[in-house]
Amino acid sequence: FISFFFSSRRRHTRYISVTGVQTCALPIWHSNKIKKAAIGIFDRTGILDEVDIYVISFSEKGDLLSQWRGYCPNYGFSLGFDYHELKNLLKDKSEKIFLLPCFYNKRDHENFIDLIFQETASSLSNDSNNEYFEQVYNEYTEKIIKISSIFKDNSFSEEIEWRLFCIKKREKPHVIEYRNGNSMIIPYIKFNIENKYKTTPIRKIIVGPTPHEDLSVKSVEKLLTSYNITGKVIKSEIPFRNW
Repeated sequence: FISFFFSSRRRHTRYISVTGVQTCALPIWHSNKIKKAAIGIFDRTGILDEVDIYVISFSEKGDLLSQWRGYCPNYGFSLGFDYHELKNLLKDKSEKIFLLPCFYNKRDHENFIDLIFQETASSLSNDSNNEYFEQVYNEYTEKIIKISSIFKDNSFSEEIEWRLFCIKKREKPHVIEYRNGNSMIIPYIKFNIENKYKTTPIRKIIVGPTPHEDLSVKSVEKLLTSYNITGKVIKSEIPFRNW
């Protein structure tokens, strides 16, 4: 299972909102002069101004104290998704959507960047024509954006996070919605978690710390029944009280 924590006030049962974020891998390149020059070309092309990256975060730890504290300050739930069913769901989508684990170690970050840079540099030569150069550049760009979406600081490593993300070009219209965040308006897109058989990959729901755990479990069970969703509902094992 991979789990998704959410506040009780924020989600629709059949959809999860995939939030827009910025990339974070690019500053790593500035530690090397040659790579700094290469990333300068990358910056000048304005590629980061041409795409939107939408991300939703999951965790292998479905019942983690820091997640309840961070995402469910009043009360909330952890949705447990079947990994294989979620992957199969992505195959039915027409757009490019990725589900990948996050990497927290700085050395891993640098190794990934090195590998992409070396592969790109070795595939080009002085007599490469413009069409081939554009093809290589596009592949390079997509790889950079993909890995930048799964790099995190080591201080977050206990989360064992996975990210589902999609890359959308701004030149192609797509429906963007907005919701109120703690400090800003947050753009997002809806991601339908129903497959062609009208079932979802949700298999478990953990009710977060609350003074009314038993009542909350019964309410969630009724909610799942009303949406024809089959899943186990359990209480959090974290002895955390925020009331």
